[in-house]
Amino acid sequence: MGGWRGCEPYSEVFSTEKGRKDFTQSTARIIQQYNANGIDLDWEYPVVTGPLGHPYSAADKDNFTVLITKNLKR
Repeated sequence: MGGWRGCEPYSEVFSTEKGRKDFTQSTARIIQQYNANGIDLDWEYPVVTGPLGHPYSAADKDNFTVLITKNLKR
C-alpha cells in the first residue's frame, strides 16, 4: 500500500486518531477477505513533499509512528 505516488492521502489520514483507526479497520478487512498474511505499508519519505505536491506535515513521522506502534499491533 502506498509507494511514491500511492502515499498522497497518508498525511491527512494518519493525522487523526479516527483516520488511523479507519485505516487499520479497513486494512484488517482486506487482509481477512483475501487471506493475506500481512501488508507492505510504504510511505515514501514522511515529512517531505512527494510528487505532484502531495500534502505533508512536520507531524507525519510522529503520526506514522503512532499508527505502527499503537494501531497495527495484533
